[in-house]
Amino acid sequence: YGGNCGNISAAVGPFAIDEGLVPAVEPITRVRIHQVNTNCILVADVPVKDGKACVQGECKIDGVPGTGARIMLDFSDTAGSTTGKLLPTGNPTDLVHVEGHGDFEVSIVDAGNVLVFIEAASLGLKGTESCAEIESNKALTDLIEAIRATCTVKIGMAASLREATEKSAYVPFFAIVSKPADYVAAIDGHFVRAQEVDVVSRLSFMLHMHKTYPGTGTVCTGAAARIPGTLVYRQLSEEARTRSELRIGHPGGV
Repeated sequence: YGGNCGNISAAVGPFAIDEGLVPAVEPITRVRIHQVNTNCILVADVPVKDGKACVQGECKIDGVPGTGARIMLDFSDTAGSTTGKLLPTGNPTDLVHVEGHGDFEVSIVDAGNVLVFIEAASLGLKGTESCAEIESNKALTDLIEAIRATCTVKIGMAASLREATEKSAYVPFFAIVSKPADYVAAIDGHFVRAQEVDVVSRLSFMLHMHKTYPGTGTVCTGAAARIPGTLVYRQLSEEARTRSELRIGHPGGV
């Protein structure tokens, strides 16, 4: 209960409208949502027709079957919602010492949810590996958790490495970032070209690799991409640094 959830957040607006908790206004009803976990406000713009939240639509999200109505969520109030700061350590990057493994450069960012970012090369990866390739390498997944747990303690979310793994497995998330490159999407096997994305990321969530990309993880990755000096910013394509829209390449696709 210490983090935010994009899936649940997306459901609150339609529920509030359909249950009459807020007046239905066509074509879009704006719903303000108090996120009790982190004491912040989300704003949902929900399409409405005939007094009810729309279900049918053309919006498609990797990992979700079919299409549906587009629900827009404003997560801007979640900056620093878990740790109190957008950059919990005050730095865009930090060098952390991981017991038994050495030093690693990371970026820790708190927006949507807290994420620990690392460059793929720091883990001996290209960055385009599939979830299965990463999860099948136990030495690698143990290292990922050791880094994540160390950062969890560093920002005060756990008192020990053991507590970080046992009691704070949900947050922080852990993301492996690299420059745009060709890869095959995990969900449907389609080929994603480097020019279609601005940065590539693989995300570990609840100690497993996520086959698409969590909504709150996308919020944080997008925020990190706009902060000069972070590892995400460092991996962006040059053209992406001056463009407002960000395209994150993840195992699910574009």
